[in-house]
Amino acid sequence: MLALGKIGNPDDVPAILEGADDEAWPVRAQSANALGMIGEVTSIPVLKDLASDREWWVRLNACRALVNMGPEGEKALLEILACGDHYARDRAAAILESRGVTRRMVKNLTKPGKRGERARAIVRAVIRSGSTKYLRGLAEGLPKGEERDALLRLLAEGEEGRDGVPRLVEEAERLETEMADPEASGDKPTEAQVAVAEPPGANLVKVDPEGAKQELNSLLEVASPEGTENSDGARKDGER
Repeated sequence: MLALGKIGNPDDVPAILEGADDEAWPVRAQSANALGMIGEVTSIPVLKDLASDREWWVRLNACRALVNMGPEGEKALLEILACGDHYARDRAAAILESRGVTRRMVKNLTKPGKRGERARAIVRAVIRSGSTKYLRGLAEGLPKGEERDALLRLLAEGEEGRDGVPRLVEEAERLETEMADPEASGDKPTEAQVAVAEPPGANLVKVDPEGAKQELNSLLEVASPEGTENSDGARKDGER
């Protein structure tokens, strides 16, 4: 399979795709490598499936192949960030980090127009996936300014989106109890009762993976990324 990939003939893609479904994981891993070398975008759906493979090496090679396929491959990685497989999400986030895509998007957060919109959509997707360690490290190392402020705002929004809903449910239950039995809290209005005028966390963002994917798709269709860096680093899933 790898030899076919090195030849780089798109006519060999059907044969390589057969290997992607092989029972032996080394064959699947090398098939992903070969598809990445050829760069045929029609193989992206298969690579997305391989990104959720039970074997770590297969997931790694599939995500590496996708990031080598330009805008369409990056779009596929963003869709993986919104999937339910946390191993696949970790691997996609790690590849975007190691290839410099995430860092490049952070630099573009304050850019005007579609470039800025696309950067913010990608960074939000990474945050929604739960892979925030790298982004927090970037925020700590950035000088004070608009770029750092924009990243910190997105990280804060992400925390509210993940944790805000449970907090609101707890607060609503407490408020309902106190309003049903005023004597339980005394004559002095409680914080919960005062909050009726302005429900806490009213502007929190709910996590909606499907909505996030649609938002990303609409933005990515009209924008093209800058060149990516070529450095790569293998990292085990979960080492975030």
